[in-house]
Amino acid sequence: MTKVLIADNDPEYLRSTKDLFEENGYAVEVATNPEEAEGRLISGEVDLAILDIRLRDDTDPKDVSGLKIAGKEKSIPIIIVTRLPDYKNARQALMPGQDGLPRAVGFVAREEGPDALLQAVGLALLRLNPVLKNNILKSFEVPATVALRERIKLIGPEEASRRLAQGYEETAAEMTKYREQESQRAAELHKAGLAASATGVLLIVVATILLLVGAITSGVLTLVLSVVTQGIRALFSVKEDAAHKRVGECFGKLEEINRIGSLLTMCESLESPAERDECRKKVINHILKEKWLIRKNKGR
Repeated sequence: MTKVLIADNDPEYLRSTKDLFEENGYAVEVATNPEEAEGRLISGEVDLAILDIRLRDDTDPKDVSGLKIAGKEKSIPIIIVTRLPDYKNARQALMPGQDGLPRAVGFVAREEGPDALLQAVGLALLRLNPVLKNNILKSFEVPATVALRERIKLIGPEEASRRLAQGYEETAAEMTKYREQESQRAAELHKAGLAASATGVLLIVVATILLLVGAITSGVLTLVLSVVTQGIRALFSVKEDAAHKRVGECFGKLEEINRIGSLLTMCESLESPAERDECRKKVINHILKEKWLIRKNKGR
């Protein structure tokens, strides 16, 4: 089960957000201050973190403790939660830094509501379902999936097909952007790993020379070798592999999106209006039968 860290100094928001994610199938850990949040991230036991931009004092405009944590963490996706007055500043702060990598994979204003946060998390974790569902709801201009069937009946199969295609296209664009970001992340980690490896080789050479002149023992040289090798692997190799893995997963999700998009395109290629409508209805019904899209008694 995917584990999410939620860090916020507002107990009520923390409780409600924890409940939201647990209801949607996530395991949740919580933190109420920067120290707790960093400790959870260092443990390596979470798959994604949702951090309030201000983890110490909501009234202090200089408190960007959430952003500072995001700037240190490169392997775990980070989503920053802001309030609308902070939104513009947060957007600027999340631009790529000197290493070419953004400090977070996304940011969401609290006022945007829980669906926006679920969608951002779904994209960051490459969970296609919540991202696609929210884009479909947006393209049909309905607040919940239970209203989809009525809206489709109202606008007809041609317009419904167009709006479905729009939802899939927007999702594909978001996934493509995320894939490019992760490819860049992997490239930057690779370069950093090469630089660290060069430094590591230099340390080993120096330690070998010191061993030859009797300044250190063979045990110290062995320790240096172990620390350098394990350090480079922990800091760069594992993180680079994780980024490459996310890129591969993203390709798979894009193929899934394009498959449905191809079906909708095929409908438009048919000659007679009756055939096009019949094809559209079949594709629409196929999508509406997806369990992740229509959930009984919830409607979200």
